[in-house]
Amino acid sequence: MNKLLTNVLEDWKKTWHMNKWVFWGDAIGVGSSILASLVFNLGMPDPDLLTAIILYAIGSILLMFTSYYKKDSWLLLLMTWYTFINFVGIIKFI
Repeated sequence: MNKLLTNVLEDWKKTWHMNKWVFWGDAIGVGSSILASLVFNLGMPDPDLLTAIILYAIGSILLMFTSYYKKDSWLLLLMTWYTFINFVGIIKFI
């Protein structure tokens, strides 16, 4: 567990020194996705779907751009898909 924490902290430091915008994009993207999951799951059985999907969309957009910058092709593919499908959900909701 200690090695995992050390690796995470080293990655954060590396990203911070590489590009502070990417660091904050990752942090806000992950935070937004965590908030979305809280809104969705703690709001069961009737969650605020529009709030959750907007938060998920913010997270996926930010993580799509940061994964592109970091050249993380698998995460880029996943976040591009999530961004697309989140906008489909928003359009269907409104």
